[in-house]
Amino acid sequence: MPAVGLIPALVGAPVLTSDDAAVGMVADLLVDAETGRPAWLVLGRPGHREPALVPAALLRTRCRAVALACAADVLAAAPPAAHPPSAGQARRLCRHFGVSVWDVPVESPLAAVRGTGAAPVAALAA
Repeated sequence: MPAVGLIPALVGAPVLTSDDAAVGMVADLLVDAETGRPAWLVLGRPGHREPALVPAALLRTRCRAVALACAADVLAAAPPAAHPPSAGQARRLCRHFGVSVWDVPVESPLAAVRGTGAAPVAALAA
């Protein structure tokens, strides 16, 4: 099932943190392939070769931007992760950002909205 609603429109949107720091743009979204529910934000950051992964549970809407419910220093200290993250990486990211693993869809494979697709992700609670 393709992502529904405004999700594809988020790709390319600027990203701000809770302390109003501009930290990059939405490079892609990883969504639950069956429901279209967002799971991970793939954040392209200036000066960084690899994108950052942020749990979609941290996303907040804002006029003409996406806001994260975390400060810039929390984002900067996030552990690196593959795109899509392994189960261990996903658990570490959720712990780092203070998000429950239950808030991240894991029952079905993840799919990239803009990218070529993502491999299935094992259950986080395992």
